[in-house]
Amino acid sequence: MGPILNAQDFWPLWGIILGGAALCIYLEQNYQWAARTSGPVLAIVGAMLLSNFKVMPTESSTYDVVDGYLVKIAIPLLLFRANVVRIFRESKSMFLAFHIASVGTILGAFVAAIIFRSSVDRVAEVAGIMTGSYIGGAVNFVAIQNHFQVSSASANPLIVADNFIMAGMFGLLFVIAGSKFFRRHYPHPHSLEADKQESQVLAAKHWERKGISLLDIAKSLAIAFAITAVSIKLAEAIKTHTESIVIQSIFGSAFVMITFITVALTTLFHRHLDRINGPEELGTFFLYLFFFVIGLRADFVAVVKNVPFLFLFCLVMAMTNLIVTLSVGKLLRLNLEELLLSVNATLGGAPSAVAMAARITAACRLSLAPRNGPTWAAALARQSHGATARKTLAAGSMPGRLTCRTMTPPRFVCLRRAAAIRLCLCSSTCKRAVRSAINRSTTETCPSMDSFMMW
Repeated sequence: MGPILNAQDFWPLWGIILGGAALCIYLEQNYQWAARTSGPVLAIVGAMLLSNFKVMPTESSTYDVVDGYLVKIAIPLLLFRANVVRIFRESKSMFLAFHIASVGTILGAFVAAIIFRSSVDRVAEVAGIMTGSYIGGAVNFVAIQNHFQVSSASANPLIVADNFIMAGMFGLLFVIAGSKFFRRHYPHPHSLEADKQESQVLAAKHWERKGISLLDIAKSLAIAFAITAVSIKLAEAIKTHTESIVIQSIFGSAFVMITFITVALTTLFHRHLDRINGPEELGTFFLYLFFFVIGLRADFVAVVKNVPFLFLFCLVMAMTNLIVTLSVGKLLRLNLEELLLSVNATLGGAPSAVAMAARITAACRLSLAPRNGPTWAAALARQSHGATARKTLAAGSMPGRLTCRTMTPPRFVCLRRAAAIRLCLCSSTCKRAVRSAINRSTTETCPSMDSFMMW
């Protein structure tokens, strides 16, 4: 008996794929169980049920559009904020922690490949794909799979295991972040003693509504399509006119060229690209479509047969990543939060790391660097202690930190100072209040937001 929808039912297939991805996003942002499971896992499992219960076909040219086009377009959209100069300037110890976690992934791949060399088919390809996936997320998984032309029969069960292990590791990282044992042995300047925010609130906060205009959408897609087109043509030219195998293997990959060109443009023209809202949302939605298509192509029998060893393979890699990161981080006295966020970023990519940061971080500190001549600082002056703060600053003393202890949006007063004030803000609500207060200011010597450094 064939599926209810055949491979040529393009409109119904697109409707279910788009609707299924949207449903997964909605569930992740509104229900705690869905947020803990994660949207990608929901998309894969839901799509597997549809295809294996003969509602949708396992193969269709519709799915090829997602794999062949939308995934490539998603890469530049997700890299719109990848300003290399800003990363080096602001990441500091986080940059080191991330590379420690990346080394942990590489070591984990060797360990897992040795352990399961006789149990996992094509173990070298599996190790290579998972190394990329556990250094930069699903985009790397797709790029390496396509570059080395790994078949869907091998890749689909692997990505199922990948996402389930990733979801479990996220839960473990949250447990470690709140563990008294780890807090006794690692510096943890940003961790909350008890953070009761729910997972679905964090997911919704990360993808909260932004001011996205028609022009933003047009710019995002136009730039992404242009970068992809140029990259593919350059990669083809390099393959055709270059005899060096090393150069062909690196720059002959369309995915490498897309990444290289996008990062170069976002670094050189960051002021223009930073003004465009919406590229991350579009890119992430395309990835959800990819996850849904992966589930549609997954044969449940093959997954059940192959996934147990693949689960263990991915688990060994993820745990090696975590152990290496915590061990080396302990020797270098890095913060617990930075180490856990680096593990999270390598396993799941940027969105999951941002959500975790919102949960385990107590404060976003804003540092106002002094400029030539008089400098203005935004002083946190909530009504209950605002008068005291104003009197303290007026008297000439400089507090090292002023803290907002509630979630209520504070009031801000611009005061003339020749030095910097560091503010400890306990929520994104407070951060938005800083922006709002500065933007409303009519004093021409008040600093603009580009004088603030956030981390």
